[in-house]
Amino acid sequence: MTLAEVTELKYAVLVLIANQTPCDIWPGSLDKDGYGRTHGTLVHQRAYREAYGPVPDGLELDHICRVRACRNPQHLEAVTHTENMRRGDREAYGNYQRSKTHCPWGHPYSGDNLMSRACGRRGCRTCENTRKLARYYQNKETRSVDNRR
Repeated sequence: MTLAEVTELKYAVLVLIANQTPCDIWPGSLDKDGYGRTHGTLVHQRAYREAYGPVPDGLELDHICRVRACRNPQHLEAVTHTENMRRGDREAYGNYQRSKTHCPWGHPYSGDNLMSRACGRRGCRTCENTRKLARYYQNKETRSVDNRR
């Protein structure tokens, strides 16, 4: 079983648990994005902290139940931002990524400039070649300084 399959299986189990326990909807005010908020604090973060302790560094909370106003700690999981985005509105996130026609530096994602990475993401060949060339010259400079000693 691959790591991706294990991750999907774990997520499926969490969704089953979330579907069997009711959401605890915050009765107070919601912010513009639909999250419960009180005294400047997101209530789902507070509920998670009280149940499990602080959210680990580099992670954020994902509502497994997909209900932003839910504060049930059993419906929350600490995940990376990338994983949270992937789990969210999967179709919208994928469509957003696929709709990009150029890399952040303005090179087109088409023709000979389009490369496919092992993870399935697209890449810009021009930027990749520039990174490799910079790394080559940086390593060459380091080697020449070491040889002078």
